[in-house]
Amino acid sequence: MVRPLLIALLLLGLVACGPSHTPFVPVVSEQGQLVERPGLMTDSLRRNLVHVLSHYHEDWRMQGGTLLVKQQDRELRWNYTTKAMDGHWLATHPLEQEGP
Repeated sequence: MVRPLLIALLLLGLVACGPSHTPFVPVVSEQGQLVERPGLMTDSLRRNLVHVLSHYHEDWRMQGGTLLVKQQDRELRWNYTTKAMDGHWLATHPLEQEGP
């Protein structure tokens, strides 16, 4: 009886911990549909996305050149992608400087 309970608790722990970060896939609006476009990810877009994510205090990290974020729905990724591609938004939302 103890063995199945132990296995169940271990599995529950693995599911609860799950992958905390996933690759950010850019999303665009095409003909009224939100569509994932991984091919849009360039170094420039990645830098701009870091700017946007940092502005909104999102939990992100880089791993081997891949931008990882906490699980986000498609609409939120579209919003962030749109802002990262908008030079005016980036210019009018500078990142706060930390330290002196």
